[in-house]
Amino acid sequence: MASTKVIALFGTLSAALQPHWSSPVRPWAHSPLGRPGWEPHGPWPTGSFWPNHHEPKSNFTIGQPVNTTSGLVHGHPAPNASSVSEYLGIPFAIPPVRERRFTAPERYYGNGNLSGLSTNRVCPQAGFDSGLPAAANITDPPVFLIALANLGQERSEDCLTVNVWTKPQTGSKKKPVMVWIYGGGYATGSSNSSAYSGQHWAEDEDVVFVNFNYRLSIFGFSGAPTLTQNVGLLDQRLAVEWVRDNIEAFGGDASRITLFGESAGAASTDYYTYIWKDDPIIAGSIHESGEAISFGNKPAELQTQRWYAVSTALGCGNDSVSTPEEVVACMRQVPTANLSAAAQGSGPMSLILANFGPTVDNITVFSNYTQLDIDGDFMNTPALVGNNDNEAAILELIYQWFGISQPQEAYDYLTKIVWTCPSNTAAYARSLHDVPVWRYRYFPAFPNIDISTSIGRAYHLSEVFPLFGTAADVSHQPSTTIEKALGDYMRRAWATFAHDPVNGLSGGNLKWPRYSPDVNGTKGLVLLGRNNGTGAEFSARGVYDGDCELLYPGLPGF
Repeated sequence: MASTKVIALFGTLSAALQPHWSSPVRPWAHSPLGRPGWEPHGPWPTGSFWPNHHEPKSNFTIGQPVNTTSGLVHGHPAPNASSVSEYLGIPFAIPPVRERRFTAPERYYGNGNLSGLSTNRVCPQAGFDSGLPAAANITDPPVFLIALANLGQERSEDCLTVNVWTKPQTGSKKKPVMVWIYGGGYATGSSNSSAYSGQHWAEDEDVVFVNFNYRLSIFGFSGAPTLTQNVGLLDQRLAVEWVRDNIEAFGGDASRITLFGESAGAASTDYYTYIWKDDPIIAGSIHESGEAISFGNKPAELQTQRWYAVSTALGCGNDSVSTPEEVVACMRQVPTANLSAAAQGSGPMSLILANFGPTVDNITVFSNYTQLDIDGDFMNTPALVGNNDNEAAILELIYQWFGISQPQEAYDYLTKIVWTCPSNTAAYARSLHDVPVWRYRYFPAFPNIDISTSIGRAYHLSEVFPLFGTAADVSHQPSTTIEKALGDYMRRAWATFAHDPVNGLSGGNLKWPRYSPDVNGTKGLVLLGRNNGTGAEFSARGVYDGDCELLYPGLPGF
């Protein structure tokens, strides 16, 4: 019954993704360059965890200028962690404007002064600003919309920058590095959000934290048949290369970089492990609610059709009246806002999953991840993967805004096929090839960040706010004691993985079991925040995903 309802629902999703057709450059832009069987594991003991975390280790002064390949970047104290140095808006790529629109990123080099005072503008995105129907009448926007939709922020194609948070004056001389990729379905998102501030990571976990912007929608995934595909994923790689080349100047250890993200950011992290298996740079990866097979990789033929539909609507013609090169040249002249709006599509899914997204080219996005998993054709770097208990509650809310109703069992089934089974497959594939891997499931709902459709269970994205310690900042409501304690525990666990990706989670105070494919018996699933807990419990996975195919192929592209 649920399957029938979800097939119908996905018909709605697919239809919703069909398009409806209806910048200044920085001065440096032109540089030549209740079930049985769980084992509880409680919260961390009080006090600093990392040895000698508060002991002075260097003469680094807060906010001191740091020389990078992009120039001399000046920092300042982080707003809520004054001992952390914050460096914002550092360019890592030449702005992809005019003739560089739609093309692979090019490394930016500079030797001038960079203020580091503020994040750059967000990459072009339409999303929630223009996609909500008037009938939705949202008078009290939920916290995820306030924090992550970039409402009212300036858009610019000059957006490819990184941000760094560090505290090298104490703790390890060379700290592990955590590099975050934001989510948003390749339709929306940016590193500017206060939800993604790295200050608490740097303050408490003896790590250097980095996040960055990458191109979205048609700007990062054009589908133009004569151009390089998935340049948004190449933006991500170039940012990681910038980290490799510069992070030691901020006190980081370039040999211990952990790449992690949520939703599309997690899928991007997983894509990365297949694309760059022969030159990984990273030492480990963390995938929160997203894998390479989660969201339907788009067939090249479909994306070419969408590219020409947009080009026709914008007066640039198509391949029946112009050469592909002439169409591209024309599309590079279209104003940013016009292009962004034309590419958006309509309906509820257009708000959270881009019409133009990762496209199969068998170079950066592949057509058969199941075979790659069987062959072990991915990085052998350790991984932590997982998902939330009621992911699809966020879809239910958005569908309600559009006046669409579905039974709860349909959304539970969506949680399973979009998030739970792909997460299990990502873990299983690594276990097949003796790659260290751990898997979690996150449970709680907290009042300051809850949504009306959660029914007391964690919705998609909801773990991010406690994990980053930013729930109170983005909601303007206090966090509960349990919320803060669980967030601290998870942040410590994630950082422990970054400090030692091979053994960290299994040792020390955590003692997390590695993933096991056993449906019952072996306790290979880590349960986070279950029953108002502030730590972890360990369980066999069967009660949650025992009916998932071990090598689940994922959704078809749409």
